[in-house]
This record gives sequence, structure tokens and C-alpha cells, in this order.
Amino acid sequence: MRAKRILVVEGQGGRRQFLTAQLQALVPCEVVEAASGPEALRLIVQEPMDLIVLAMQLPSLEGWDVVRRIRALPVPERDVPILGFTTHGRHDDGPKVLAAGCDDYIAHPEQEGSLLKSKVEQLLAVWERYRARRAGEE
Repeated sequence: MRAKRILVVEGQGGRRQFLTAQLQALVPCEVVEAASGPEALRLIVQEPMDLIVLAMQLPSLEGWDVVRRIRALPVPERDVPILGFTTHGRHDDGPKVLAAGCDDYIAHPEQEGSLLKSKVEQLLAVWERYRARRAGEE
């Protein structure tokens, strides 16, 4: 069984590296990094991912647009769970992130380790059940 593959999409290199290290410490996984929306979209099509941790503020193509483009991809890529995050954590960000098509939201992933771990584990479990169900249908 392969390690769970998580794509971290964050434009700021230091924050991206911190999230990568944090995820690897919290859950057994392989982390793939993208610094921009276009890079993330290319990777999603090229490599199977189990979860996408996506900054909503990105250079060149905002996270909001990345989510819409992912959800327009064919199955199974369009169904990969997405944990969206913002770093300014305004009270109205959560509903906006969910309305954009993310499966869950976290305000400050680098500051909320136990919450991040819980959300990542939950979304990975949902994806595993989805994949098992799809395998049974084929």
C-alpha cells in the first residue's frame, strides 16, 4: 500500500515548507509541493493525490479559481478532497471557502496542529472510502 499523497499548494516558500514538515509529522504521508495554482493543476493531472491542502491566496491564479478548475476535471481528480485555508482568518472566510468547492476549511494551519491533524485524517478517510466504493463499482 502506498503512502497517502498530499499536495500542499502555497505561494510563500517558508510557509509551504513548514506545512510540509508539519503534515509529515502529523500523519504518515508523502507531501508534494506546488508554489502556484497552475503548478498545482499540472501536478493533480499528472499524479494521483489523496488530499489537497490549498491556500486561497496564491500568485498568478487564486485558490478560488484553482478549486473551480479542479472540480471541472474528470473523475477521480475532480473528487479529491480539498482542505482550503486562509492566513488572515476572517470570520467569513470559512463559508466562502466551502462555497468555492473545498471540502473543509482551516484558518491558520500552521498554528492549529491538532485541528489540522484531525481534518486531514478525516478527509483522507473519506477519500479512502470513496476510492474503495469506486473500485467495487468497476
